[in-house]
Amino acid sequence: MILYPSIGPIPKQLGSAGRPACWLLVATLLEASVWSPGTCLKIEAQSGRSVTLPASLGSDFSLSFRHSLYGSSVEEHFRITTKGLQIFKLRYSERRLIEFYGHESGRFDNGWWVVEGNRGEVQTLALWVSPESLAKIHFRSGTIALSDIAEPTSLVRVRVTSCEK
Repeated sequence: MILYPSIGPIPKQLGSAGRPACWLLVATLLEASVWSPGTCLKIEAQSGRSVTLPASLGSDFSLSFRHSLYGSSVEEHFRITTKGLQIFKLRYSERRLIEFYGHESGRFDNGWWVVEGNRGEVQTLALWVSPESLAKIHFRSGTIALSDIAEPTSLVRVRVTSCEK
């Protein structure tokens, strides 16, 4: 049995609709086999609203959104590391997005064009959230819509951080 520290209440500013999604997010981040005390994932809106959740090194999540030019579906898959967020898989609903983003090749798999392999690491994801983008973060046990945290047409940052205050 693995014991996890108390995470406290979900912030009130998320409202009642955002709270169940946050609890699912917490459960997913803690389910990975390598839990690192003091490691958290912080999702912070430009308005100052934020959610900080305990994270497991090696756990993964995906970001889905609608492409701003083509309206196509995009998924970016990340792994939580000691250095930040490692991009390990990209999925596009249309082949032209592989070319648009400058990838040399991709394979077609179950209706998606997939580009795999280490695509680099970033310390922070800076995401423009608009009503049209339908931006969501997906974990094994649930999904959180970034519109639940951010004001319409604003910036959201996602990063690995220390849980210490």
